[in-house]
Amino acid sequence: MTNPSYPLVSFGLDDARIKNIATFNKAEPTPPNTNFSDLQTGITTVVPYATFEPNFWALNGTYHFMPASPHVGYFGPSISNGSGTISGYDGNFQIQLSSPQNLTSFTLHFDNTSSNWCSQINVAFLDPSLSVIYQTTFYPTGVDFTITYNIPNCNTIYVNLQITNNPYRFARLTGVYFNAVTHLDGTKISDAKITEEFSPISATLTANKLELDLLLDNSDFSVVNPNSLYANLPQGMPFTVYEVVDNVSVLMGMFYYLHWDNPSP
Repeated sequence: MTNPSYPLVSFGLDDARIKNIATFNKAEPTPPNTNFSDLQTGITTVVPYATFEPNFWALNGTYHFMPASPHVGYFGPSISNGSGTISGYDGNFQIQLSSPQNLTSFTLHFDNTSSNWCSQINVAFLDPSLSVIYQTTFYPTGVDFTITYNIPNCNTIYVNLQITNNPYRFARLTGVYFNAVTHLDGTKISDAKITEEFSPISATLTANKLELDLLLDNSDFSVVNPNSLYANLPQGMPFTVYEVVDNVSVLMGMFYYLHWDNPSP
């Protein structure tokens, strides 16, 4: 049975810009199923894969065999032990920014297909001279975890995934977001349309246009609320647009904010 498709739009005042100058890497060989570019583009699957962990595969169609090149973001090289502890440096990776950035928050999104996350992590933020600006151990209690702290002049981020919330699990990380990010899915988007313009005498794509109709029950996009997202959207701010088809997000492109209409009820 095919699941219905729906649009997914992500945008943040800083997230797309910072991701464009970020390099994700691991000192040791990158785990075979890890694709760090997934964390930059947001192209990850929400299909539960049979990865041969306890209670993680069943011959009933619930779980799927992992393809040769899965889009799962960061997928640890080894299973945690009976206490959930990840071996050695298996949970370590770093994010290098090509120019220093001022961060106000840093969000990690684990695996919501299985309700598995890392219940203990250590994150360090460093300046261009590799001096530590802020470092501490955190204890996430859910799939999404946000570090809210003013971190000026950050050039490097070290992430150490230390303990999984369930024993005998691979560490999974499917999303990384810099500063505040808004996600709009099919529950908030009533209509989405992409128009592709082209020249009949050229193979060059001249322009694409995205139109969204939102149905929201809060004041986040109210034109009369000076603290709303609408009031703070700068001209040309990038919106990353996906279509989720059969539980897999497909990147449709990046669009840039032009104008917003908020009709009266």
